[in-house]
Amino acid sequence: VFLIDTLPEEEQACAKSHEVRREILRHAARRRPVPLSGLQVPKTPQIRQQDAAEAGRLEGQVEELEVRVKNLKSFAWAARADISRLDPAEAQRQLAAFVLESNDLQNDPEISEPLAELTTSIAEKRARIQ
Repeated sequence: VFLIDTLPEEEQACAKSHEVRREILRHAARRRPVPLSGLQVPKTPQIRQQDAAEAGRLEGQVEELEVRVKNLKSFAWAARADISRLDPAEAQRQLAAFVLESNDLQNDPEISEPLAELTTSIAEKRARIQ
């Protein structure tokens, strides 16, 4: 076994050591680099468990953000609709339709900006889960 970071004490052995070191370095310089960027190692059970926990945490955050989106749309609908003249069943129907469609929210910056941020955040978290 040759250790490249140690030196012998005797002068003759030291010269031999330097020659061996130079030969090792020449050999390394002649070799092409090994492509390691595509190297993949199988995940260990512990890493899979950590990934599953992280995915679960992110799924929970996505669900929370989706609730916030629904609440934001509900508040926007409530601000626009004349709730006093609607019976509860009709109000629920209109609210459900508004939450599903709600394409006209882009004109209201108080709603569209937070909605865009929430949507972007949801997309980022879903991408990380994949």
